[in-house]
Amino acid sequence: MINFFNNLKNFIKLSFIKMGLFEDFQMGLERFKGSRQQDKKEISLGDDFMSQTSVELSPSQLLNNQGVQLRKRYQQTGKLEYLQQAINAYEQAIQKTTDPLGLSLVFINMGNALSDLYKRTHTLEDLQRVIEAYEQAVQIMPSNSPELPEHLTTLGIKLRVRYQKTGSLEDVTRTINLFEQAKQKTSHDSSDFPDRLSNLAIVLSDYYDYTRDFNYLQRSIEVLKQAIQATPPNSHQILGYLSNLGNRLRRRYNHTGKFQDLQEAIVVFEQAMQKTPQDSPNLTFLENLGLALRDCYAHTGKVDDLQRAITLFEQILQNTVPDSPRFSQYLNLLGGGLNDRYHKTGNIEDLQGAIDLFDQAIQIGPLDSPLLPTFLSNLGSCLSDRYVAYGQFEDLQRSIEVCQQAVQKTFPNSPELSYRLNNLGNRFRESYAHTGNLTDLDQAIDAFQQSEQKTPKDSPFLPMPLEF
Repeated sequence: MINFFNNLKNFIKLSFIKMGLFEDFQMGLERFKGSRQQDKKEISLGDDFMSQTSVELSPSQLLNNQGVQLRKRYQQTGKLEYLQQAINAYEQAIQKTTDPLGLSLVFINMGNALSDLYKRTHTLEDLQRVIEAYEQAVQIMPSNSPELPEHLTTLGIKLRVRYQKTGSLEDVTRTINLFEQAKQKTSHDSSDFPDRLSNLAIVLSDYYDYTRDFNYLQRSIEVLKQAIQATPPNSHQILGYLSNLGNRLRRRYNHTGKFQDLQEAIVVFEQAMQKTPQDSPNLTFLENLGLALRDCYAHTGKVDDLQRAITLFEQILQNTVPDSPRFSQYLNLLGGGLNDRYHKTGNIEDLQGAIDLFDQAIQIGPLDSPLLPTFLSNLGSCLSDRYVAYGQFEDLQRSIEVCQQAVQKTFPNSPELSYRLNNLGNRFRESYAHTGNLTDLDQAIDAFQQSEQKTPKDSPFLPMPLEF
């Protein structure tokens, strides 16, 4: 009987070491204490064991456990003070832990708590602390640990978040390396393997988006197809993989102009939608299909494709609450569709609707949103269109201001910068044509020259030539 309790104690203590759940230990013993009555001698032996034997927890383990319980309390109450106390407990536990495996687990718990804090503050400083904690964890963890691939993935995800905030290509390169390691350390028959492939494909696509290195886009598509092949057809995960594959095929169409890629993307998006319950539409799938149909309209000029895209964008907004973090993005989508229809039909109501939607997207979107420069650029173009339609110089002046903001908020190495500088140059050129002010002409020339300098010579996105 004593051996039985020893085994129980060791098993639950292991659970504590990994998760910090000392309550599991107490509950486990109490459950066996209160089990059905057996021989009094056995019960006596058990009680003697529990009264005379205690789990010898080190100070670091106690601090780790304290951190876990405080984080739970924060998650239940939302009170930031509990989260700060949890982080303090983990910091103390790190100082007192000498066992490498135990130390790596404390760093993981620390990283999880700091992730909670970052979700509240959204500061780069807190994100940096998250990354440092996970970096320490994976450096210490044994290379043959079955948990290492998961934590390599977590670290890569956090680095990708930082890339989205800072635009640092180094973070993308490191994330590719981490996801490659996670894939290599995961068995091909593991249920996690398709996810490892999907993560790698996404960050390969990030690298392409930054550098326009076509090889990375090609590899991203290949890896996503591998992920789909490795996934059971009835798995819910395959929906996300299909969506991601469609997006990469659409990117390849935008790079090469091969209409076959766009057609394949539309087929893939429709497959994803067919696997989704009709009474619970996936807004991401609707968005992706709408964007592909909008591209199809731009390629073929078929208004039916554009109208279908607009209908999908309207459906997305109808199914999205205004306080959703993606609401501003969906406003932008519908605005883009209406702007396209204005250019096709000349209906001024569509142009005004697009301006209102872009304005609203800017007003409700976070100031640090990576999509804000896109919203500003789109608004600037529409204001310029309204200036052309009505001749009101105030619209052109505001268009210039908005386009300048779009340029200022675009990362210096972003591939979108040359396009936005070109837009700004066009607005100054229009202003010069209206006023004859040579300062406007100088600023137009400067913007066009910067745009040309920022555009790779072999890029398919070369700005329009300077024409006055």
